[in-house]
Amino acid sequence: MTHRLIISLVTWNSSHYLEQLFVSLRKQTEQNLELLVTDNASTDDTVIRLSELLPTLPYPTTLFREKENTGFARAHNHHIREAIRRKARFVLVVNPDCILEEHACSIVLNAITRDDHLGSVGGKILRAGFTTTDGLTTLVKLSTIDSTGLVMTRSRMWQERGYGESDHGQYREGPVLGVSGAFVLYRLRALVDVSIRQEGHREFFD
Repeated sequence: MTHRLIISLVTWNSSHYLEQLFVSLRKQTEQNLELLVTDNASTDDTVIRLSELLPTLPYPTTLFREKENTGFARAHNHHIREAIRRKARFVLVVNPDCILEEHACSIVLNAITRDDHLGSVGGKILRAGFTTTDGLTTLVKLSTIDSTGLVMTRSRMWQERGYGESDHGQYREGPVLGVSGAFVLYRLRALVDVSIRQEGHREFFD
């Protein structure tokens, strides 16, 4: 079976985020999914938590373990090559500290399939804060925007649109110059068309 959408997750000492991420992955209304995870040589109990959480998902999963931290870009590139090998059409890059709304996968997938000219689609990313109850620390959604896409300023600097603003629904669906790598859906055909052999970037704007 060819899955329409492969989710790409890269972890490194991410144990304390995984429970809430996986709860949100289980709640996705889009179920034609597959999850690829690479752990970049975590030194905490991330791999143990992954071994516990991966079987709870209602779709196929694969875990890759690196002996050293190979970086954000290289690990996701591995997943992209694997998704192409598996004849998937789309790959969704998700950070381990994300909590997805239940329709998140469906919304971005519907958006990109409506327009064959789209190479990527992102979502509105809100900041999260920490709260501790009975010794358990969890992430809670705030009303502050982290990103609604990348734009270029007059000084030709990339900037996260809406960064730090209170969310009042002021940013609607529409074109942007780029999207945040924390949550971005790529059309695999588009990535093949523009691919370069550069994996030196380890963090932002890879």
